[in-house]
Amino acid sequence: MPFGCEYRDQMGRSIAIAVLCSACTFHAPTSSQSSDAGGDGGGGDIDADTRPIGRCGTPGAITDGFSSANLARWTQTSSGGGLVAVANGELAVTSGTGGVTAVVSRSSVDLENAAAELGVVDIGDAHAVFRLAFDDTRVLGIEAQGGSLAAIVNGSVLATTTYSHDDRYWRISEAANTVTFETSVDRTAWRPIGTFTTPTYVTAVHLVVGTDGPAGGALPARFDGVNEGVASASWCKTAALVDTFDAVTVQPFGPLWNNSGITGTHCTESVSGGSAHSNQDGAGASDCWFASSTSYDLRAGSVSTYITTISNFTAGWRTYLSTRDDADRDVTIAFDNNEMCATGTNIARTCIAYASNLEYWRLREDAGTVYFEVSSDNASWIEVHHEVTQLTASAVRAQVGTITDAAIGQFIGLSISDINP
Repeated sequence: MPFGCEYRDQMGRSIAIAVLCSACTFHAPTSSQSSDAGGDGGGGDIDADTRPIGRCGTPGAITDGFSSANLARWTQTSSGGGLVAVANGELAVTSGTGGVTAVVSRSSVDLENAAAELGVVDIGDAHAVFRLAFDDTRVLGIEAQGGSLAAIVNGSVLATTTYSHDDRYWRISEAANTVTFETSVDRTAWRPIGTFTTPTYVTAVHLVVGTDGPAGGALPARFDGVNEGVASASWCKTAALVDTFDAVTVQPFGPLWNNSGITGTHCTESVSGGSAHSNQDGAGASDCWFASSTSYDLRAGSVSTYITTISNFTAGWRTYLSTRDDADRDVTIAFDNNEMCATGTNIARTCIAYASNLEYWRLREDAGTVYFEVSSDNASWIEVHHEVTQLTASAVRAQVGTITDAAIGQFIGLSISDINP
């Protein structure tokens, strides 16, 4: 796989998956939305208040000045012994013996009418890369190697220019149906490398910063900031995540959900008949799940799902709706052994009896407290539990899935009809 993301299932097990990103529809933020999504805990080394505020979900939602060794907003991938380290306000990436060594943003961003930027300190002889990746083949990037700086589209060189050590900032921007690749000494005067007609996938791309080989390895590159010079942004509210599954919409079968995991061989996922399906064959332990492509702001909001009546179940099979932040803290509402249960990071399992008409499940946040709720009509809600949580509610990914810890001896299929109905 060209690069990977790490997610954890509801048992806390680490899952490394290929990044498969899909298009999202974003909505303009309200004036009350703040920008606190940077890798430094809110805007990197540039005061977010000095920058213009962009549309929610754009690259400015991921700002990192690498003043902290905490890379929570990123996953790391290495090939052939490559190394990633943070020190003294810099990200240092040392290439392996071949392949990509990099940090990859956990969440995708929307490049439409926006820009992504990288601060470059020194790349030496490394093949340094700054990529906006939809998946492993649909990629926009700026790459430096052998004295040249190249604009890359889908793995092919679009245009090149001579690389200079003074090319401190690399930027990829989109406007008027055109993607522009450029470099700058001072973030004021920009030198174009090339332009390309905007591909449809720019609405959901992951940031990739690092090196790509070459064979032989041990070539370092140093970077000192991501998106510190672009418009500040927050994540869109969770209300923006809406899916009726009337089209092919769950990755690897479509947009909104870039992360799909199947651990074990005993479950399958599909979309048909206006529902997403997760089917367990019952022959062994397995976890089928899908998670939102990008992060959302759960504060003073909610995320819900419509799951049709569960009538065929057995002990050991669970299904859940959760939200998870970049520190892998989660809040989860789950069907478990004919009960509806609230659980999560440092949350004691609390349950009520399940009834067949409780087809709507919701996680709602208000002033630091998360409410776990169920409903028969999506209007009147029954509380399962509420608790003040450690969740960073301003940046969470939604996740839905089914789990079996062992063989359960029967087939069980789940139908998910809507997200935020």
